[in-house]
Amino acid sequence: GTKSAAGKGFAPQTPNPGQQILDVTDVARDDQGNPTSIKLAAPEGTKALTREQMDAAADAIMGGNKVWMRSRAKATKEVPAADQLADFLATREGHLSLLGAATKVEEVACDDKNARRYVLVAPEMKFPGLTLRPRSTMEIKNNGKKVTLRQVESVIEGEPEKMVTALQMMTSDQTLENDISVSNNRDGSATVTAKLRLEIGMLLPKKFPVPRRLIEGLGSKLFSSALEKQATVFLNKVVRAYGSTADEDENDATDIGMFDTSPREPPRAQSKE
Repeated sequence: GTKSAAGKGFAPQTPNPGQQILDVTDVARDDQGNPTSIKLAAPEGTKALTREQMDAAADAIMGGNKVWMRSRAKATKEVPAADQLADFLATREGHLSLLGAATKVEEVACDDKNARRYVLVAPEMKFPGLTLRPRSTMEIKNNGKKVTLRQVESVIEGEPEKMVTALQMMTSDQTLENDISVSNNRDGSATVTAKLRLEIGMLLPKKFPVPRRLIEGLGSKLFSSALEKQATVFLNKVVRAYGSTADEDENDATDIGMFDTSPREPPRAQSKE
């Protein structure tokens, strides 16, 4: 069954002056409290796109030019009493702590016997006139005190079909990697470092009124800023899962995007071993 609460647990971040954002009007959750569907409404006084306008926008995207945004981020955290942290990150529970927010996490078969793969199903996003159901496949490989997390596939489904196809094409070239290393100290603590890399090849309409180089430069800076924040959030999540005390003053935003949510326990994956 699902539980519905209008905006419960999903507070839009404070916008910049003059910025218009979508309002969360309803959040459906499963029995464990995980969000399964998020409904959003346009700001008051804003008209939703008609189907004809949305189809025209889809055509413009599919016939557009590709721009590249490349971002890097690094975060380091000292973890007390963490002499077993590297071993923990090789377990199923450790893997789940490395994965982003999702309604459902399922372990699937992996050809590489030294790696494990997980499918993450994100909450359904219901925008005015547009419904998106994203999912991604992540692969985790352990090598001693190092762990590599990379995105193998990213898929968007939903309605209307033409716009969803355009959005899938728009971000089809995407690389997401996260390298985590653990360095044990003599006092039993450990230094954990996360290095994130994100590259996105995005289609934009040919008549887009901003020069490509400017888009790539500003886009890369925006993604880098978000990635820096996410790197810190990511390490705090791993520390909490390991059992250490995380910093209470960090903003524990999940990977859903513009919304802040309270941290929740991920569902247990079904092992295929």
